[in-house]
Amino acid sequence: MDIDVATMWAATPAPCDVVVTRELYVNAPLTVAPGTQVCFQPNTGLIVQDYGLVTAVGTAEEPIVFTGTVAAAGSWKGISLVSLSGTGVNRFAHATFQHAGNPTSLCCANFIDSEDIRGALLVGDKVADTRASVEDCTFKDVGGHGVFVFTAARLTGFARNTFQNVAQAPVAVPLESAGALDAATVYSGPV
Repeated sequence: MDIDVATMWAATPAPCDVVVTRELYVNAPLTVAPGTQVCFQPNTGLIVQDYGLVTAVGTAEEPIVFTGTVAAAGSWKGISLVSLSGTGVNRFAHATFQHAGNPTSLCCANFIDSEDIRGALLVGDKVADTRASVEDCTFKDVGGHGVFVFTAARLTGFARNTFQNVAQAPVAVPLESAGALDAATVYSGPV
């Protein structure tokens, strides 16, 4: 079932608090609470559409984890943000993205050569003016880009992130977003 009303995912005693079993569409605000582990089955992902918005703000003590049920780079597709800027800023802080970047494209008909664009976090598309903030996050064992930002989209915050074992560029951004990148982030690409 897609997310069509405001929803909160929270930590539980289970190893995986939320298990995503297909491409899940987010059309309303989704809040992921600190300490939550979201597990994606192979070839699945999260697509945040026009009026969807993700707030996934963990803490240093209780980070949020987005991971695959299979512990291999590219086992799940990733998270695609194509929400409109009027809905607000998609926020990720103290979150780990691992095993994302499946070779099967995630998202939109607005991509050109979409099979080449894969990664843990895709921000926007050719037309969506999506806004996102990514701070204190870790991207590891990714079968594509860590973060890919399309031309129409913008990073409103980007700080103190770490990229480990990322198959393509740790971060790919248009010139308009390059100023958001910081020196405190550890940009390590393919290992």
